[in-house]
Amino acid sequence: MGDHSLMSWTPKRLGNFPQAEPSSAGICRSVRDDVIVAPFNDAEMAASLIHEHRNELAAVIVEPFQRLLPPKPGFLQALRKATQDAGVLLIFDEIVTGFRFAYGGAQEYYGVVPDLCTLGKIIGGGFPLAAIAGPAEIMGLFDRAKAGEDRFLPRSARYRQSDGGRGRLGNAGGVETSRRVSAGFRHRPQTDGHAVGPAARHRPTRPGDRRAGTVRRVLRHRRHPRLPRHAAPPTPT
Repeated sequence: MGDHSLMSWTPKRLGNFPQAEPSSAGICRSVRDDVIVAPFNDAEMAASLIHEHRNELAAVIVEPFQRLLPPKPGFLQALRKATQDAGVLLIFDEIVTGFRFAYGGAQEYYGVVPDLCTLGKIIGGGFPLAAIAGPAEIMGLFDRAKAGEDRFLPRSARYRQSDGGRGRLGNAGGVETSRRVSAGFRHRPQTDGHAVGPAARHRPTRPGDRRAGTVRRVLRHRRHPRLPRHAAPPTPT
């Protein structure tokens, strides 16, 4: 995405939708003109903007869980329906949520499958690695033999090198991380004898639960008007 992702991260005016505002100096004005911004969790406005600009939009990009701001029930589903109706791609930025909410990321947890998703950080198990995932129909465009010369999308230097996507060590770390995480989500025992099942799967969220609870209690004691919201994967059954 490059400079397109640096739009309206820290807007000077709230509610200035759909006008995109560069969040850094040095970004070309043409980039700003290529982006529109919709408010997170406002399904009605997002759907309206998608419909209005359906002949101009290439894709709708969203981080399904905005760090401390979870999606309202039905919001991601509304984005999925609006983009499908308009023939626009839906892209999930799962750099943070991938493999954390579920083995299938936020898309599995919320039950909404995008056309493309981006993955990073945990996918490499501590090593530099990034990935793009999607159906064969779309990913085949990166294969010259499948796409043909007219539709072939050459992988740019940015795509191939960002977050170390070509390193053999990172690739090996990703394979091993995927194997171990997959084993945990499928309730298989680890070779070291430690149980990996529902309890182990949700263990990483418990420190976050405790910290969020502590922050809430402090703010409530001080009568702060806003309390942090915290979302964890569903309790195993």
